[in-house]
Amino acid sequence: MEGDLEIKLEFDKEIKRSMEEALENGPWVVMGFCLSLKKWSSTDQVLKDIEFRKVPIWIQIHNLPLEMLTKHNAEKMRRVIGVLTEVVPPS
Repeated sequence: MEGDLEIKLEFDKEIKRSMEEALENGPWVVMGFCLSLKKWSSTDQVLKDIEFRKVPIWIQIHNLPLEMLTKHNAEKMRRVIGVLTEVVPPS
């Protein structure tokens, strides 16, 4: 797409663990922008063949009355936002 920034990152074998952590614990927010990383699977793969269709995000909603913090209401939000993967009950 026009205006998109494409960056290829190469990780040294010595920092493979850091690379895996960056891939597994993302997406990241950098300077207010979503940075989603995906591992290059082969040397002949081209960038346009890599799909970035979904980005997992964590949503926290403040100041809702406790009686509104239900799985049913989370499901309602999911229908608007996307796929609900986990509901963490308030502590």
